[in-house]
Amino acid sequence: MPEVDLVDLERAPLLLRGRVLQEGRLLYSADEPGRVAFEVRARSEYFDFLPTQRAHRDRFLRRVAAGGWMVDPDRVHRRLALLAGYLRVLRRLRDLTLAEYLLHEV
Repeated sequence: MPEVDLVDLERAPLLLRGRVLQEGRLLYSADEPGRVAFEVRARSEYFDFLPTQRAHRDRFLRRVAAGGWMVDPDRVHRRLALLAGYLRVLRRLRDLTLAEYLLHEV
């Protein structure tokens, strides 16, 4: 028995929407004019974005093939430092009453 995946294409991510419209099979349409309008719009958005997606994919694959990190360690460290600063502020604020908080400058 073939596998079937049901997807709400109105809510699906752009790349999934495009692939389903390219490779999937329509089973039922209760509103042909609405379906056609949706498909035209979705295909247009998909094909407009496809070169950007391919460029990102190719850049990612080149980095992986070159043995590069999949994440930028410096960026991760900067973000962690930022989060640590937020955590220090939140720890100072957690015991304040609402009145004290409203008067407090962070």
